[in-house]
Amino acid sequence: MFEQTLEELAFDCLRVGRQLGSACENADISVPPEMAKNFHQLMERLSEGEILCIKEFQSLEELRLLIRDAMNDLRPGFGDQEFTRSSESYDIMHRELKLLHVAMVYYEQLVYRHSLVQDRLTAFRWMRFKERQARSGTG
Repeated sequence: MFEQTLEELAFDCLRVGRQLGSACENADISVPPEMAKNFHQLMERLSEGEILCIKEFQSLEELRLLIRDAMNDLRPGFGDQEFTRSSESYDIMHRELKLLHVAMVYYEQLVYRHSLVQDRLTAFRWMRFKERQARSGTG
């Protein structure tokens, strides 16, 4: 098994986050006024290459719903279907749906990669705790 370093995992998050921001911009996602501020802040952070903090995952979840709803508006039920069973983008002929599909794929990739970073950080914290415990003789 080939392990990526934490730095490589973080780099992947930054890269995929930028791609998600760009894909959302290309898809021209309609954002309700009450969500506009959070949406634009999220897009700015993604395009600037910042790794999201936990509180921003609520905004990311809202983005998922916006993508899904936009897909459903273009083809009823399609967004619901895509977030449970993704089609290959070459199977999608509708231009706007294809752009939304690309955003959905990057969304899923970012969530997955971010979870890898969080899991690695958790493992490091656990290892440091166990090392301290072993040195103090309480473990």
